[in-house]
Amino acid sequence: MQKITKLYRGLIYILPAVLFFSYWPWINFGANNTMNFDLSLPLIWLVLFDLLAFVMIMRERKIKTIFKKWPWLLFPGFLTLSLIWSHDFLRGFLIVGVLWLLYFAVFSFVIFKDKVNDEKFKKNFFKIFFAISLLSCGWCVLQCVLDAAGVSSDYTLMCKGCVYKTFGFPHPNGFAAEPQFMGNLLLAPIIVSLYLLVNKKFFSRKSLLLMFFVFVATLFLTLSRGAIYAFCIAMICFTVMQIVKTKKWKVLLIWPIVLLASLFALNMQGVFSELSKTNDTYVSGVSKAINQLTLGIVDLGGSQTKKDNDNLQIREIQGEAQINEMQGEALSDEEIKNQEEGEVGVENAVFDGYVEVSTNSRVTMWKSALSLWSKRLHTMAFGVGIGSALFSIYENGLLDTSREIINNQYVSLLLETGIVGIILLIWSLWLVYKVFSKSSDRIMLFSLMIAYMVSALFFSGLPNVLHIYLLPVILMVTLGDEKSSYRK
Repeated sequence: MQKITKLYRGLIYILPAVLFFSYWPWINFGANNTMNFDLSLPLIWLVLFDLLAFVMIMRERKIKTIFKKWPWLLFPGFLTLSLIWSHDFLRGFLIVGVLWLLYFAVFSFVIFKDKVNDEKFKKNFFKIFFAISLLSCGWCVLQCVLDAAGVSSDYTLMCKGCVYKTFGFPHPNGFAAEPQFMGNLLLAPIIVSLYLLVNKKFFSRKSLLLMFFVFVATLFLTLSRGAIYAFCIAMICFTVMQIVKTKKWKVLLIWPIVLLASLFALNMQGVFSELSKTNDTYVSGVSKAINQLTLGIVDLGGSQTKKDNDNLQIREIQGEAQINEMQGEALSDEEIKNQEEGEVGVENAVFDGYVEVSTNSRVTMWKSALSLWSKRLHTMAFGVGIGSALFSIYENGLLDTSREIINNQYVSLLLETGIVGIILLIWSLWLVYKVFSKSSDRIMLFSLMIAYMVSALFFSGLPNVLHIYLLPVILMVTLGDEKSSYRK
């Protein structure tokens, strides 16, 4: 049993590293009309971990512990039942399969929390957690440098909408599919480092302050609006909760660091614009970044938003920043145009600021989903079945293809599972709230959950965001109510 425990601890040790490789290496087994059949390192880890946890549960005869928590099973149980009326059974079946794997993993974390509740494990886990986060940030910066230097995305692993040709400066995606997922992965390191900094736990203040700065700067470098908005809201919530708890205002001192980190990233985007092969300058790069983040509201005059570009009818398939294969064609056309009309060797960026078509395509998709949901009473109550949202919208002539993404987890869930599914989701969140509220680290846990819940407004799906379901519980278990903490 001791060897199994070591293996169990080892799998949790490598979890942070595995999560950051949510897309690369890319293991593809083909596709059908509605989805790609991909296998990622986090999914492989999840299967291996559950197999080991199952062996441990059977050996220690703790299977009854899971069934005693039956209120937790209502939500995944209903989603499984909705397979009966799903219009895309295969997709729904795979989603439900991953969902049950996640639930089993979470239960295992809680059941075997005594296996990882010692100071040695906590010390090693957080060293690995922050080390891999810093390395990922370093890789993001290197991606930007290589891309601005003209290195092919085949080597930098940048998505098609991430390269400098889009805005004049690159915005990295790390080893994730898109910048929004890379930005989302940074939410946990940011909030955990902030929490440990404020509470003087585990590491020295200088180390935590430096890590916090690097994580926030890299987040803004991704230019992922969803992740950045989620971070800002979570920061506000963290600040308020900390002041209410301590009755002190010292936590406000962290906000200048946030401002400095965001300005640092903004300056980097300006520098990359100046150095890239486009005709952009430092000023235009900074202007574009601000214009994009503020949805076109703030225009410093260094760029002009393109609102009527007939040659760039883009519809996001993979989410923010990955503008799909159509953008790849648009970029090629733009390059040709540059060679014909512009200065030889000088390129024009595809966008001059806020990409309005990106927001419009999302809103159009949400409206289509809500329109279909409200057509029939049984659909309003029970949805169209798990995994079949896109196919159902396509069947009803509201989409030109069945391979798009709704990019809003709540709207997608409402269409697929109806009001019943949303009620059960709220019930599950209430159960999470009750568990987290008993933890001494509840401010950190609540802030992280708020960040994840806000970010879910900008994407839908499971494979690229397994960290949202795994990290909060792991952090709750590993931080715990330790009697003492070590300092570097």
